[in-house]
Formats: sequence, C-alpha cells, structure tokens
Amino acid sequence: MINAEVNEKMLAFFKDRLDIDIIGSNIDPDTNFFESGLIDSLSFLVIINQIKKLFKVKVGLDDVDSINSFNKTVEFISSKI
Repeated sequence: MINAEVNEKMLAFFKDRLDIDIIGSNIDPDTNFFESGLIDSLSFLVIINQIKKLFKVKVGLDDVDSINSFNKTVEFISSKI
C-alpha cells in the first residue's frame, strides 16, 4: 500500500531536486528510470541518499530493482516504514 505522505514527499523531491515533474508531465510513474533514460547513475545515488535521509530506510544493492520507477520507489519506502 502506498503511503500518501511518502508519495507527496517524493513527488516534491523529484520536482525540486531532480527537475522531474511526475504529475505535471507525461511521465508514467511506472516508467523504468534507467530504460527510459529519465535518470542517470548519479541521480540514482541522489535518490538513494534522499530515501535514507527523509525516511531513515536502508537501501542495499539487492533493492535496486525495487526502486527503478517512481511508483516502485514509493512502494518500497512505504513497505519499510
């Protein structure tokens, strides 16, 4: 289940820090970050650091597939808090 607060915080983060407006653009929230070229590896590290900072959630190498789209990222965080 997606946590509304997590969703809102991550939408704001993507828009403010990564300049990616999930809501106001034609980006499907299920779009794979890497396959679409939406983000690069550095941006992915920024996302991981933000998850750790905002939600105090650990992200390991095994979790990469769990956070490869906006919706998957929100679901991952929601499942950990």
